[in-house]
Amino acid sequence: MTTSNTMTDRISGERFTLAAWITAPRKREADQTLIHAPGHERQAYRLYIQRGLGLLRFQNHTIGDHGCGVVDTGYRRHVAVVCDGEDLRFYLDGMHLYTFDVPGYVHPGGGAPCLGAMADGAEPFHGTIEEPLALCRALSHDEIRSLSQNRTPDPPPAPRSRVPAAPLYEDPLFNSARDGTVLWNRKEKNWWFVYVQQRNGAGGPGFSIAHGDTIGAASSDDGGLTWNYRGFLKGLEARPGANTFWAPDIVWDGGRYHLIVTRVHGIHADWIGDRRLLHYTSDDLMNWTLEGPVADLEAPLNLDACAHRLPDGQWGLWYRDDITDNTAFAAGPDFHSLRKTRGFDIDRGRRSLEGADVFQWKGFYWLIGDDRPGYGGVRVYRSLDARSWDEQPLILTRDAPGKRHCDQGTAHHPEVIVHGEDAYIFYWIAQRLEDVGSYCCVCLLQVARLGFEDGRLTCDRDAEFELNLPMTNTKENAQ
Repeated sequence: MTTSNTMTDRISGERFTLAAWITAPRKREADQTLIHAPGHERQAYRLYIQRGLGLLRFQNHTIGDHGCGVVDTGYRRHVAVVCDGEDLRFYLDGMHLYTFDVPGYVHPGGGAPCLGAMADGAEPFHGTIEEPLALCRALSHDEIRSLSQNRTPDPPPAPRSRVPAAPLYEDPLFNSARDGTVLWNRKEKNWWFVYVQQRNGAGGPGFSIAHGDTIGAASSDDGGLTWNYRGFLKGLEARPGANTFWAPDIVWDGGRYHLIVTRVHGIHADWIGDRRLLHYTSDDLMNWTLEGPVADLEAPLNLDACAHRLPDGQWGLWYRDDITDNTAFAAGPDFHSLRKTRGFDIDRGRRSLEGADVFQWKGFYWLIGDDRPGYGGVRVYRSLDARSWDEQPLILTRDAPGKRHCDQGTAHHPEVIVHGEDAYIFYWIAQRLEDVGSYCCVCLLQVARLGFEDGRLTCDRDAEFELNLPMTNTKENAQ
């Protein structure tokens, strides 16, 4: 508990800093207020933890309501929000997390800030607040880092088995890790999870929360059991202003990594906008160079691509064509020479797959993805040549939810990593929060082990298993 429920310092104007050390338990039933300054709507502001998501948020009538950073971990954390008149920056333990473009200012004349609850006692905070700070100037990155130097280290993790946790990974910025790909980093010699960070911390009408997404990355040094957030991929912005990136897929070829990602120009409140597949290259998975649009696929409504080698050595690319609403296929010797295959039809009158993935296992090629439009499970196809496909029964169905923590509902955008006889399927589960905001949801990474019975894929998501992603560069983890 805090030793005082008021602060003598007040902020006003367009430049200010709010900071504190907090220890916040995970209690997401209601908002929890850290600092609240009463007054009329342009004077009042509050720093709080958002219900449902556990995000740190700042709210003021002229600046808006924005949030970033999961802070209800139960550990002592240093949090800070800095406004410089143009940007609102969020920090956690001295690390700059995210910047919102928010011209505006706090009007002077508000009441003395209250700690640990609203001025009327509502929305109380259930943890501890130490060394609260309110300044009428915008501290620099270095100054924020200096404030956070005395952080108490987290307790060492307890010894654990190879049985993966459920969920396997939670995004620390927006609590939304979705539509990702898992692959081996040859340079660092560890595993990476590259994924879409939906902006749960952003306000806006309609489906704007699903736009303006960044591509984030996490890495694992212990074969996939624990994951550390690494930041945003760099170099993706090829057009000025805010853009949207969805569904990354990354493969290794010719001594470089190749990223195929959907780029939506701008931020939209509905499912509109120019959507194109772009091709980037990288040596280290973090820094990327734009090569250009994927050849022959420059239609403005292509998305959710997956690349995999074909038996003849060419590259195959499976993706969603939103003009026809069909699953489409292209092939070529490299990503500059792909050509769409006419007459490719696996949907048989249904809507296209979403978030396709292709892999080899047990003597077959497998094509899997979300079963649209009902999202009743993961659709499965089997092939001997990766061109002609036979449909198989659904797996990970909605009507057979998992019993593990946060593993209820339909699995989305599956990704399979094969290691010897084992095949691990990574997917994300959505926890909808309609009362928090339109399309706002916690998106959590889960993993299960695939089975193979009578020539078909199976998956019991409740079955206990050991996760052993190889920590060497083998043939199985080369892509």
